[in-house]
Amino acid sequence: MPTQVPVATGTAYYQQHNTAPDLVRTLFEGDGVTPINLTGATITIRVGFQRDMHYYSPYTPIVDAGPCAIVGPATDGVVSWSPLAGDLSIPGSFHFRFAITFGSGAVQTVPAHTYETLVITTPIGGFEAL
Repeated sequence: MPTQVPVATGTAYYQQHNTAPDLVRTLFEGDGVTPINLTGATITIRVGFQRDMHYYSPYTPIVDAGPCAIVGPATDGVVSWSPLAGDLSIPGSFHFRFAITFGSGAVQTVPAHTYETLVITTPIGGFEAL
């Protein structure tokens, strides 16, 4: 199955209600070069409205703590998120971040200094309610 901008950054695009492809990213330390060692860690994703969407709270998530999988060796820092039915039901521009909970209980947010962008487009013909 194809993936969205694998092991890179950049805007991820989905059509409304899609559940594929997986969103794949490499999670880096603050230096932006060293992959985070995910051994023994649990990773989740949070997707929320961008701040400029004034009719929703800027902190309202459409996905809150969506489970992610580690792809390949945990030392490579690569994770994958598979959208579930309903996760991508609202079209628009969104921000997302990953939360890593290490075996020690420590939590790290990636990226810590910014957000990545996810855009959900409408199908031809406009908004589609399921």
